[in-house]
Amino acid sequence: TTVASMESPTILILSLPPKTFIGVDLLSFTASPNFHGITNITPGLHFIYTGTDASLSIRHGRWVNITSQSHIQVLQWSPATESLDLLDPTCATARSAVNTISPQGLVDYPALQDATSDLASREACASQTDTS
Repeated sequence: TTVASMESPTILILSLPPKTFIGVDLLSFTASPNFHGITNITPGLHFIYTGTDASLSIRHGRWVNITSQSHIQVLQWSPATESLDLLDPTCATARSAVNTISPQGLVDYPALQDATSDLASREACASQTDTS
């Protein structure tokens, strides 16, 4: 089935192993088994990076440019290099991913930003309470 939300600027990430540490810009989280990408991402340059875990693993990343002409970018996890390869949008794998991805596997970028800022606010309040 074609996903209507694919009209939103989206970065699809194929074959990412569950529990992989992933970041976009200054936001980071651990991928769930159903994670397939980030939607409603703002146009412009974004830095996407991964690590095998959130602690001391090496990070591999790349810049992705979301424009009105290329509002969907498809990346594929490479187990050999532990990095994300940018797929040509005309290749069969990328076209198939765009046509079949489920919205349940997409993280909403604004919601991720809100969750991160809420966490930072709670931590700031807690540290102020500790010093009072």
